[in-house]
Amino acid sequence: MRVAVRPGVRAAAFAAWLVTAVVVGVPMPDLAVLRDWITAAGPVAPALYLAGYVAASLVFVPRPLLNAAAGVVFTAWLGVAAALAGGVAAALVQFGLARFLARDFVAARLPSAVVARLDRLTDRHGLLAVIQLRLLPIVPFAAVNHGFGLTRLGVAPFVAGTALGSLPATLALVLLGDTITDPLSPGFLLSAALFVLLLVASRLVGVGARRAERAERLAA
Repeated sequence: MRVAVRPGVRAAAFAAWLVTAVVVGVPMPDLAVLRDWITAAGPVAPALYLAGYVAASLVFVPRPLLNAAAGVVFTAWLGVAAALAGGVAAALVQFGLARFLARDFVAARLPSAVVARLDRLTDRHGLLAVIQLRLLPIVPFAAVNHGFGLTRLGVAPFVAGTALGSLPATLALVLLGDTITDPLSPGFLLSAALFVLLLVASRLVGVGARRAERAERLAA
């Protein structure tokens, strides 16, 4: 006899699987099965994804994987919204940890050059600095979050800059996940091209920034 499973139980099981998967690397099930789980979770599925995203970010699971996963399991636009919310929430958690709970611990482990650069950027134009570092991530995501938590930057410009600057890469990766089963489709090719363009641009900007820093040190 088949036993009926309540939606709340299925949603809880899905949440447990999702958090475990992103944290310890449990193999992904078949896409059809995964989408059935999302359907079973119903309207709480985005919240469960959000919780898994934040948990994964704390153990440094790569954000591109988390963003692409939103395109795999949700519709394209819901996936973009969920992934963007996940990125902002994860950034805010790490920002808060550095500012309010573990300031000395974080300060002792972040390179002083990174903190000094973020401090200089925030003094001049905080919101634009956050947008730039999200749009062209020459400093790793977690380092930016923790580093800004050590500066005088306000929470509002940090959140707004993170959302605005993260949107292009998040959009590209979610659409990649959404079209991954059809790699010759225009959607997949365009999103892949956008992601590669952002990646190359961030590398070029990073090289330029390192050269400028070396020049400053030599001139000092």
